Formats: sequence, C-alpha cells, structure tokens
Amino acid sequence: MEEAVFPKWLGQHLLEDSFPWNKAWELEPEEFIKRITLHDSVWVRLVLDSAWENTAILVIQWDTYWNKDLASYPGDKIDNWPILLIKVPQVTNIECVDYDDIGGSQRTISDLETKQENDNFVSEIMDVYGGKIILSHKGSFKVLCYNVEGQQIEIKDKMA
Repeated sequence: MEEAVFPKWLGQHLLEDSFPWNKAWELEPEEFIKRITLHDSVWVRLVLDSAWENTAILVIQWDTYWNKDLASYPGDKIDNWPILLIKVPQVTNIECVDYDDIGGSQRTISDLETKQENDNFVSEIMDVYGGKIILSHKGSFKVLCYNVEGQQIEIKDKMA
C-alpha cells in the first residue's frame, strides 16, 4: 500500500484552524448539493473542533472532472486534485455506518445527500464501498478550495 502524502500547509492550517473562513463561500446544505458534486472525490480527513466551535471540517481531494464549471480539472492523478474544505457548523451528532476496514485504500465518495429534519440538517456522505458518514448539524456550509501548493482557488463567483 502506498501511503498518501498530504501537503504540510494543509495539516498546519487544520491544526491551527487558520483558514480564512470569513472569505468562504457560504451555502445552505440544499444549495450546496445543487451546485457542487463530490462524486469520485476522495476523503482526506474529517476534522472535529470539539474544544471550541463544535464544527467539523470535511477535507476532500476534489474530483473537479464533474465540477469543471467551478474549477479546472488537473487530470486523473489524484495527488494533483484540489483540496476542498467544507466547514459544517453546530454539529450535534456524527455517525459512521458500515465503515469497515477496506484494506488500505482511500475512500472514494459516491454522493452527498442532505435533508432538513426540524431545525437540524442531516447530511450523509456515502462512499463507493457502502460506508457513510452521517452528520446532524445546523447552519450553512462554508466552502474553501486550494490547489496542492496551498493557493486558494476562487470558486464562488463562477456560479451564476
């Protein structure tokens, strides 16, 4: 198994929570799934801030082949794909369903679905192996995108 190597800038910013979230594209979860697909993207991490904000950050190597209107597609080498960061606010519950060991492969995302239940959203991120992560949360997603060198890619203004 070849270990994935992620850029040092990514770990540093995640640990210090120093991404410019005030400049992020803010989308209601239902609007997010209308505008952005995570299909064929690859999980990097799910980062929780249980100490201060009760937030989760979905860290994803984003397959922009399906999102060419938002960001250019750098080819099929996953290491070159941009890093998509999705900050999920006010997380009240996280569930991992059928998340068994898949033998050293990164998990490829098949879909993201979200629905509103009372005053909460329930977002399910399914992978191609049958596993899913279910997040119960409140509020809008904040979305940032970076190339592998750590330069921010502006995506919000490309959508009409």
